[in-house]
Amino acid sequence: MAEIESEPLVYIVDDDFSVRDSLRLFIESTGRLVKCFDSGDQFLKNYNHEQPGCLVLDIWMPGMTGLELQKELARRDIALPIIFISGLTTISVASMAFRAGAVDFFEKPLDCELLLERIEEEIRKFQDSYGGKRKFKSLLETLTPKEREVYTLLAKGLSNKEIAKALGNNHRTLESYRAKIMEKMQVKNLCEMIALAARFSGIKEK
Repeated sequence: MAEIESEPLVYIVDDDFSVRDSLRLFIESTGRLVKCFDSGDQFLKNYNHEQPGCLVLDIWMPGMTGLELQKELARRDIALPIIFISGLTTISVASMAFRAGAVDFFEKPLDCELLLERIEEEIRKFQDSYGGKRKFKSLLETLTPKEREVYTLLAKGLSNKEIAKALGNNHRTLESYRAKIMEKMQVKNLCEMIALAARFSGIKEK
């Protein structure tokens, strides 16, 4: 698996300075790096997509709300784990946050120890996924345009006959492409290749 170059960050977005500062001090005392923002706009202006981590996000803020920031991150295809915090909310609002992909929801006053446990858990998951995606992308870039075309069809579960018909190649040529693709993508068999594509590129079997 490719190594992650940057130390994971805990992002805190909350318009309440006292919450931001106390939470920052508590998390930094454990050795974690923390960046704080008082609004969703400021977070978006400063977020580095190459920096893995976890977002602790207040749900109610002036201007862009936490839910609106969550939607904007999804629109930008930023898969950062989000833990919502709120002093006042409803079940329907919390349900909206979870349906949109939030990993947890904490009510204020915060149980900082429990919140930290969830942050650490999500960072570990994010690092595994992040590292896997980086390696997958780097391997994919070693394929030639023709190999990439064959790979996409193989990953969708098409048979050699179907691929040959689609690309106008003979069986022997496809076998050669397949062997080179499996070697470059570092997989042992077709099933592993299909699973890798489904996990990291969204390619599903037909």
